[in-house]
Amino acid sequence: MLTAAVRDLHLCYPGQFKTDVRTSCPELWENNPYITPISENDAKVEQIDCSYPLINHANERPYHCLHGFIEFLNEHLKLAIKPTRFKGDNPPFATGEVMALPGPGDHRPGHSFLDRGVGRQIRFDDQMVEAGAIVSTLSVDMWPDVSELRPEERCATPLTLPDGHRAELYSAYNPATVQRHFQWMEEYGLPGVFLQRFTGSLGNPANLGFRDAVARNVQAAAESHGRVFAIMYDTSGHPPESLVEDVERDWKYLVDTLRVTESPRYLHHRGRPVLAIWGFGFSDRPSALEQAVELIDFFKNNPDPRYRVTLMGGVPARWRTLTRDAQRDQKWASVYRSFDIVSPWTVGRFKDARGIDRFYGTEVAADLVETRRLGIDYLPVVFPGFSWHNLKGAAPVNAIPRRGGRFYWRQVARALRAGNTMIYAAMFDEVDESTAMFKIAPSRREAPGDPPLVTLDADGEALPSDWYLRLARETQNRLTRSRVR
Repeated sequence: MLTAAVRDLHLCYPGQFKTDVRTSCPELWENNPYITPISENDAKVEQIDCSYPLINHANERPYHCLHGFIEFLNEHLKLAIKPTRFKGDNPPFATGEVMALPGPGDHRPGHSFLDRGVGRQIRFDDQMVEAGAIVSTLSVDMWPDVSELRPEERCATPLTLPDGHRAELYSAYNPATVQRHFQWMEEYGLPGVFLQRFTGSLGNPANLGFRDAVARNVQAAAESHGRVFAIMYDTSGHPPESLVEDVERDWKYLVDTLRVTESPRYLHHRGRPVLAIWGFGFSDRPSALEQAVELIDFFKNNPDPRYRVTLMGGVPARWRTLTRDAQRDQKWASVYRSFDIVSPWTVGRFKDARGIDRFYGTEVAADLVETRRLGIDYLPVVFPGFSWHNLKGAAPVNAIPRRGGRFYWRQVARALRAGNTMIYAAMFDEVDESTAMFKIAPSRREAPGDPPLVTLDADGEALPSDWYLRLARETQNRLTRSRVR
């Protein structure tokens, strides 16, 4: 009941109060977006010992139990708080209501987006799952929940479930499955996705044909279910010398031949189609500084307006300070700042609540100051957890535990508290790094027994397969409410 009172205080009087609490159950408040750490020794702080006077009028006056602390705060602070929802406020387990997606015009702040690695093939070494692969070459750490898929959507694998049945997967090449995934997005109120397009494989005709088919599937599904989509180029592993030519050629192909930007569901922002480029300026890859400058200019200042975009950069987490995961060359400072939207990559940059708080306190707060000074948008990345044991071999299983959703939600809470109006959730269906947010095998019974895989009960909590879609929906709800305020 106190969580509801604090929530409704902030919703009824947005921006007028900062609150902190001292209760016998601090875990209840650890991810609450309305809480700001406050020192008890601060002379400017008013301390209130909350009481529940309405208990003395039980069965005498027409009040809900939630009115108790609200009425106390109203009397003590001379306010007129009203209940906004007749339930408490426990972010890690909330589900919330569905948000209505705006029309196909410019994107407005207050939205969350899931990155869809659709087209990322689940492989056993060099062989697709249908090709008689063996357990030792499996390169994913999570297993999707395929229980809702029709028989024609399923692909048999050489692996077996604990009950002896054949383990099955899906293919994004199948339009029916992509339609199903977008149906989930509609059901859970998620606005849309970024479709990754790996630039290193653009020169392979067979691979390009597959990715084009997936792009058509995504466009059709987005249009059918009222979702939005946008293209994201991932430059990982692309030789710098051919990067500019390959990307410029492909974008013209997407615009002129596939005509993706003509879709009424292609994401627009600031009057232009949105395009993301991920991978420039990271310290663990070739610099490609000149190529980055040339491509940014191509997309932002192209003489042909058909190819101009609002350009989003998936950049290192320390882009602003040129430290740690960022390139050290001072020239990169202006490159990072030339994107229209800066989205620092935080997957793996922290692994627990303390790391989240430290990162948001030292990096995100200063990032927001800088981007607001520059007049560009800031899109923080949140992720549910991380594991790539089967992909990397020596890496531990479940390296960054999900903690039943608390790890993800703490990031969301800190992002909202910092004043962010957009959030990028990584990812919709990334199973090789265990960041997937779509329906995942909830327990070991629904996944192959060998090699080790991360199921939703890995941290000792029984969760439904759609748990992270529920949390994504609540993320959207919180963003929507923050925009209304």
